[in-house]
Amino acid sequence: MQIDEQLCSSSCGTMPFAAPEMIVEKTYDGMAADMWSVGIVFVEVCCGLRLIERMLSQRYGEGVPSTGVERNIGAFRKAAHRLSQAFTEDGIIDYLLEHVVPEASDMRPQLLPLLGGLLKTCASERPTAASILPTLA
Repeated sequence: MQIDEQLCSSSCGTMPFAAPEMIVEKTYDGMAADMWSVGIVFVEVCCGLRLIERMLSQRYGEGVPSTGVERNIGAFRKAAHRLSQAFTEDGIIDYLLEHVVPEASDMRPQLLPLLGGLLKTCASERPTAASILPTLA
């Protein structure tokens, strides 16, 4: 259980659902990391499975390891840095939303600012769960 104001220190999760700071930093805010994961889930549901992995492969020429962080922390750190780099680029959310599935196309105007907040590479700039609830209603 995550306690407010207490930092986590164990790396876990599947790339790209695991927030970059979970792999790169020694400690991280678990609540903020969860918000990153929510953003990635929205991308997967609204834009197609594995879109982020395909985008990273196209931009950087390498895939993203999805499992085995304990066995290959170096590959995970490299992937986390690529993930962070990609999400600091201007227009990345627009790029992702170009791939929105037809069923979610009407949601694009709401998704742009929502994903723009959830997928910030600076964890302290991500919205909280309580703050995004009105957006989802």
